[in-house]
Amino acid sequence: MAICKRKQPVIPEPLKGLLVNMYVELRREALNSTDTTFTSPRVLLAAIRMCTALARLRLSDVVELRDVEEAIRLMEASKASLHAHQQGAERFVV
Repeated sequence: MAICKRKQPVIPEPLKGLLVNMYVELRREALNSTDTTFTSPRVLLAAIRMCTALARLRLSDVVELRDVEEAIRLMEASKASLHAHQQGAERFVV
């Protein structure tokens, strides 16, 4: 674990663009949606942290495409589980 903490992976420029595009798309979806989720710049920061954490787990100095893809998958899964939870809670509202 100490070795992982010493790693400070960098994100290559093309992957930074991919993260920004993901964030822009999430913002666009949030603006066009009637759900109550809010997409703030913290979402982008969270995705960056996830990417670098995944690279650290591999003991890598560079974030790879698979790290970005997994971070995006985790973000989408988190959002989907939130929607499922909200829909389940609506059934119990009287």
